[in-house]
Amino acid sequence: MTEHPDLTAGLPTPAQPRDLAADVRALRKRAVALGAAFTASADEGIRRIGYLIDDDGDGLLEGYLGDLDRAIEPLVRHRTATGPGLCGVPWGVCPEHGNTLRSSAGRTWCTATGCDRGWNYDRLGAPCGEPVAATSPTPAGRPGGGASATAATPNTRCAV
Repeated sequence: MTEHPDLTAGLPTPAQPRDLAADVRALRKRAVALGAAFTASADEGIRRIGYLIDDDGDGLLEGYLGDLDRAIEPLVRHRTATGPGLCGVPWGVCPEHGNTLRSSAGRTWCTATGCDRGWNYDRLGAPCGEPVAATSPTPAGRPGGGASATAATPNTRCAV
Protein backbone atom coordinates (compact mmCIF):
# COMPACT_ATOMS: atom_id res chain seq x y z
CA MET A 1 0.00 0.00 0.00
CA THR A 2 1.08 3.58 -0.68
CA GLU A 3 2.17 5.78 2.25
CA HIS A 4 0.04 8.92 2.42
CA PRO A 5 0.55 12.12 4.37
CA ASP A 6 -1.97 13.13 7.03
CA LEU A 7 -4.93 14.49 5.03
CA THR A 8 -5.93 16.77 7.90
CA ALA A 9 -2.64 18.69 7.52
CA GLY A 10 -3.79 20.54 4.37
CA LEU A 11 -6.08 20.53 1.40
CA PRO A 12 -6.32 17.26 -0.53
CA THR A 13 -4.45 17.17 -3.81
CA PRO A 14 -5.67 15.37 -6.96
CA ALA A 15 -2.82 12.87 -6.53
CA GLN A 16 -4.26 11.62 -3.23
CA PRO A 17 -7.52 10.15 -4.61
CA ARG A 18 -5.56 8.77 -7.58
CA ASP A 19 -3.10 7.03 -5.23
CA LEU A 20 -5.91 5.73 -3.02
CA ALA A 21 -7.71 4.38 -6.11
CA ALA A 22 -4.52 2.50 -7.05
CA ASP A 23 -4.41 1.04 -3.52
CA VAL A 24 -8.08 0.00 -3.73
CA ARG A 25 -7.49 -1.63 -7.13
CA ALA A 26 -4.58 -3.60 -5.66
CA LEU A 27 -6.73 -4.62 -2.66
CA ARG A 28 -9.54 -5.65 -4.98
CA LYS A 29 -7.15 -7.82 -7.01
CA ARG A 30 -5.88 -9.48 -3.82
CA ALA A 31 -9.44 -10.06 -2.55
CA VAL A 32 -10.51 -11.67 -5.84
CA ALA A 33 -7.43 -13.92 -5.81
CA LEU A 34 -8.11 -14.99 -2.22
CA GLY A 35 -11.74 -15.76 -3.03
CA ALA A 36 -10.63 -17.84 -6.02
CA ALA A 37 -8.17 -19.76 -3.81
CA PHE A 38 -10.97 -20.68 -1.38
CA THR A 39 -13.27 -21.73 -4.24
CA ALA A 40 -10.57 -23.80 -5.98
CA SER A 41 -9.48 -25.67 -2.85
CA ALA A 42 -9.72 -29.45 -2.94
CA ASP A 43 -10.58 -29.36 0.78
CA GLU A 44 -14.36 -29.08 1.18
CA GLY A 45 -13.98 -27.42 4.58
CA ILE A 46 -11.86 -24.63 3.06
CA ARG A 47 -14.41 -24.17 0.25
CA ARG A 48 -17.19 -23.81 2.87
CA ILE A 49 -15.17 -21.23 4.79
CA GLY A 50 -14.75 -19.33 1.52
CA TYR A 51 -18.49 -18.70 1.45
CA LEU A 52 -18.05 -16.52 4.51
CA ILE A 53 -16.24 -13.98 2.36
CA ASP A 54 -18.74 -11.41 1.17
CA ASP A 55 -19.48 -11.94 -2.53
CA ASP A 56 -20.54 -8.28 -2.74
CA GLY A 57 -17.14 -7.03 -1.57
CA ASP A 58 -15.92 -6.73 -5.15
CA GLY A 59 -18.96 -4.62 -6.04
CA LEU A 60 -18.47 -2.38 -3.01
CA LEU A 61 -14.83 -1.78 -3.95
CA GLU A 62 -15.84 -1.09 -7.54
CA GLY A 63 -18.39 1.50 -6.34
CA TYR A 64 -15.79 3.16 -4.14
CA LEU A 65 -13.36 3.28 -7.08
CA GLY A 66 -16.03 5.07 -9.10
CA ASP A 67 -16.51 7.59 -6.27
CA LEU A 68 -12.77 8.27 -6.15
CA ASP A 69 -12.54 8.65 -9.93
CA ARG A 70 -15.52 11.05 -9.97
CA ALA A 71 -13.90 13.20 -7.25
CA ILE A 72 -10.65 13.85 -9.13
CA GLU A 73 -11.92 16.17 -11.89
CA PRO A 74 -13.93 18.52 -9.61
CA LEU A 75 -10.99 18.57 -7.17
CA VAL A 76 -8.64 19.64 -9.96
CA ARG A 77 -11.17 22.30 -11.05
CA HIS A 78 -11.56 23.57 -7.46
CA ARG A 79 -7.82 23.69 -6.77
CA THR A 80 -7.24 25.50 -10.09
CA ALA A 81 -10.09 28.01 -9.58
CA THR A 82 -8.85 29.05 -6.15
CA GLY A 83 -5.33 29.85 -7.28
CA PRO A 84 -3.62 33.25 -6.96
CA GLY A 85 -5.09 35.99 -9.14
CA LEU A 86 -8.42 34.21 -9.57
CA CYS A 87 -11.79 35.34 -8.19
CA GLY A 88 -12.49 32.29 -6.02
CA VAL A 89 -15.98 33.24 -4.76
CA PRO A 90 -17.67 29.96 -3.82
CA TRP A 91 -19.98 29.77 -6.84
CA GLY A 92 -19.40 29.76 -10.58
CA VAL A 93 -20.40 32.57 -12.91
CA CYS A 94 -20.96 33.12 -16.61
CA PRO A 95 -17.82 34.99 -17.72
CA GLU A 96 -19.99 37.59 -19.45
CA HIS A 97 -23.19 37.78 -17.38
CA GLY A 98 -22.14 36.94 -13.82
CA ASN A 99 -24.42 35.12 -11.40
CA THR A 100 -26.88 33.85 -14.03
CA LEU A 101 -26.09 30.13 -14.01
CA ARG A 102 -28.37 27.17 -13.47
CA SER A 103 -27.24 23.58 -13.05
CA SER A 104 -28.82 20.14 -13.21
CA ALA A 105 -27.57 16.58 -13.72
CA GLY A 106 -23.94 17.65 -13.91
CA ARG A 107 -24.51 20.30 -16.62
CA THR A 108 -24.58 24.09 -16.23
CA TRP A 109 -25.92 26.83 -18.50
CA CYS A 110 -26.30 30.60 -18.48
CA THR A 111 -29.87 31.88 -18.24
CA ALA A 112 -29.16 35.38 -19.60
CA THR A 113 -31.25 36.14 -22.68
CA GLY A 114 -29.30 35.36 -25.83
CA CYS A 115 -26.41 33.62 -24.04
CA ASP A 116 -25.77 30.11 -25.30
CA ARG A 117 -22.89 29.25 -22.98
CA GLY A 118 -23.02 25.85 -21.33
CA TRP A 119 -20.63 23.56 -19.48
CA ASN A 120 -20.57 19.77 -19.14
CA TYR A 121 -19.89 19.95 -15.40
CA ASP A 122 -21.38 21.63 -12.33
CA ARG A 123 -19.83 25.08 -12.88
CA LEU A 124 -22.39 26.64 -10.52
CA GLY A 125 -21.19 24.48 -7.63
CA ALA A 126 -17.51 25.21 -8.27
CA PRO A 127 -15.62 28.33 -7.21
CA CYS A 128 -15.36 31.14 -9.75
CA GLY A 129 -12.10 30.67 -11.62
CA GLU A 130 -12.22 33.88 -13.63
CA PRO A 131 -9.32 36.36 -13.29
CA VAL A 132 -9.67 39.04 -10.62
CA ALA A 133 -10.78 42.31 -12.25
CA ALA A 134 -11.86 44.38 -9.23
CA THR A 135 -10.66 44.60 -5.65
CA SER A 136 -12.30 45.85 -2.49
CA PRO A 137 -11.77 45.25 1.22
CA THR A 138 -13.59 42.34 2.82
CA PRO A 139 -15.81 42.95 5.87
CA ALA A 140 -12.78 41.95 7.97
CA GLY A 141 -10.71 44.69 6.31
CA ARG A 142 -8.51 42.30 4.29
CA PRO A 143 -8.00 42.89 0.57
CA GLY A 144 -10.44 40.95 -1.60
CA GLY A 145 -10.99 40.61 -5.31
CA GLY A 146 -13.59 39.45 -7.75
CA ALA A 147 -13.94 38.67 -11.43
CA SER A 148 -15.49 41.34 -13.61
CA ALA A 149 -18.62 39.18 -14.04
CA THR A 150 -18.89 38.71 -10.27
CA ALA A 151 -18.36 42.39 -9.52
CA ALA A 152 -20.88 43.43 -12.18
CA THR A 153 -23.63 41.26 -10.69
CA PRO A 154 -25.67 42.85 -7.93
CA ASN A 155 -25.45 40.08 -5.41
CA THR A 156 -25.82 40.21 -1.65
CA ARG A 157 -24.07 36.82 -1.38
CA CYS A 158 -20.83 38.19 -2.84
CA ALA A 159 -18.12 37.79 -0.23
CA VAL A 160 -15.40 39.81 -1.96
